[in-house]
Order: sequence, then structure tokens, then C-alpha cells
Amino acid sequence: MEEFAYLLEPTRPGMLVDPTDEERTAVRAHYDHLVRLLDDGRLMFAGRTLATDLSLGIVVFEADHEDAARRVMEGDPAVARGVFRAALHHYRVALLRGRPR
Repeated sequence: MEEFAYLLEPTRPGMLVDPTDEERTAVRAHYDHLVRLLDDGRLMFAGRTLATDLSLGIVVFEADHEDAARRVMEGDPAVARGVFRAALHHYRVALLRGRPR
């Protein structure tokens, strides 16, 4: 398995403080997508910055190859619905609590 990250940025910055119903639904589906990845043992971690002026999210996960990783990213409902822009990158976790150095 290879490690990948996709970086997320809201397409409409105001959605963080005043989301539309559609954005709220997409973000809820995004969260459910991440929970499924976690339950499948593929998600390593996910989170976001708390700034409202420049919010960035990161999803770090494992996939067999880049095409599979791209499908995971493109299958994220908030990405597919255009609520977040996403960029995929190969990634290597260098240090992780509980993982041998």
C-alpha cells in the first residue's frame, strides 16, 4: 500500500460560517465518506485548519496505487459536488505516534 494525501479547500469561503443546505449536506456526506475509509482501515488521519479566512483540509490515506487514490478523492461527495477543490499528492508519514521510528 502507498500513502496519499488530498488537500481540500472550500470553493466558497463563506460556506464555513454560513453554509447553504446543499453545502451542509455535502459536508455531512464527506464526513461519512471519511468514516467509511477509517472503518475500512485505509484512512490514517483527516482534519482541517480552524481559520475561517483560509481553511484547508487534509485527508491522509492508503491506496494500492495512484489511480485508486484518485478514485477515493474524486468519490468524496464534497469534492464530487464541487463544495471543495481537491489536489492529490503522494505522501509519506515520517513520524506517527504509535508507529515505530
